[in-house]
Amino acid sequence: MGNALHVRRASELSHYLHQPLGPTRWCQVDQERIDAFAALTDDPQWIHVDPHRAAEELPGGRTIVPGHLLLALLPSLVRETYLVTKARSSRLAALRNVRFRRAIGCDVPFRLSGCIQSVKTRGVITFVEMRCMLTVEHEDTVVEVSRTDAFQD
Repeated sequence: MGNALHVRRASELSHYLHQPLGPTRWCQVDQERIDAFAALTDDPQWIHVDPHRAAEELPGGRTIVPGHLLLALLPSLVRETYLVTKARSSRLAALRNVRFRRAIGCDVPFRLSGCIQSVKTRGVITFVEMRCMLTVEHEDTVVEVSRTDAFQD
């Protein structure tokens, strides 16, 4: 785990193409957060919200973190890998090639690493595509996604 790469403008990230970023700190999602997300999204699937049934029926014996919750955590994790300090604004422009290779269980530590895939400027907007990989301790990548952020300088 290292410090985030700091650049003034998003276009400066082109100097770091394909270089490793991260890994971030280890994170975990507890059952309370899973339950709150399930309530917010009106998606109370038992594999997420029923720890007793999960203990009996799921491999690993625990509920699993909803995939959309993991995707919702990406902005805070990406900020641990790079930060554009002088951007007037930023927004998510795209998620591509989302792959959930294995479920991440409740309270299981995971972290993000990645690399900048492309940096393209169109007018006053710079688009930064980052390949993001979530890994679980002692395992290969379990979630992979290409995320594009749009920065206005």
